[in-house]
Amino acid sequence: MQMERIVIEDGLKALGAILLMTIVNVYVPFLSLLILVIWPVPVVYIAVKHEMREAAVVITIAAILNGLFFGPLMGLITIIGFGFVGFVIGGSLKEGFSPFKTLLLTVAGVLISQGLIIIISRYIVGFNVNNFINGLVDYVNQSQELSDFKDILEAQVQLVKMIYPAIIIVSSIVTGIFNYYISLWYLNNTGFDRPVYLPMRFWHFPRWIISLGIVISLLLKTNPVFVNLNIILFFLTFMQGFAVGLYYIDRTRNTVFLRWIYIFLIVFIPPVPILLTLTGLVDMWFDLRRLDNGNEENPS
Repeated sequence: MQMERIVIEDGLKALGAILLMTIVNVYVPFLSLLILVIWPVPVVYIAVKHEMREAAVVITIAAILNGLFFGPLMGLITIIGFGFVGFVIGGSLKEGFSPFKTLLLTVAGVLISQGLIIIISRYIVGFNVNNFINGLVDYVNQSQELSDFKDILEAQVQLVKMIYPAIIIVSSIVTGIFNYYISLWYLNNTGFDRPVYLPMRFWHFPRWIISLGIVISLLLKTNPVFVNLNIILFFLTFMQGFAVGLYYIDRTRNTVFLRWIYIFLIVFIPPVPILLTLTGLVDMWFDLRRLDNGNEENPS
């Protein structure tokens, strides 16, 4: 009886947290990105503390309530969106998978979730990205105010249309990384002890695969598939450059302040991401952080 009471209490708390985050997502849109990365946490918590069955029950009830209060689409997103991602993270931790495998499965889970949402939006809700983009083009063609920028805007719209797969994959990588680290941070601050994958400042990618992929995708850049591949590979290279910056920032005394400055520069100063991408490529071949000398285990 005591265990059942604890399960019910935790389930109600998880449901309350999910509903609260849904309310914030719907009525405070500028916080939607924050909600996106913390939404799966209640599901992960229930899965790890109790069982996957209890996590599935929480997802189901949350989907019903979200569907009743916020519409059928939100109910579906609860199941195939953050509910599915939370289920993947919780299941991976419950199975005792390695931190790296759990991280990869989380990113894969987010990618599958995004794909399912796109399919449902197209075939059930009737929202089609191509139709939306074509509508933008028609609007530009009919607008007198935008007539001077017609060619530029049309080119930009067509570019977005071509690289849409890369946008989805990159956003899934970023979202999955945040989902993983935030979920593990929460668990390890609420009485659990789960191993976490390497801090991002130690991240590095296989240099031969990335470098050859970049070269091949540049040579075949007239093909949309390789254009998308090029964007994804350069993003991974940027991530390694970002990790290099974090590595040296974390060796200073004013870590928190410098991290915020670092992020500000990346977001608002366009040349900075380009420099970090080049830094990542250099680090792949010349080990700027000297990780091969054991700094990964002894970062000081």
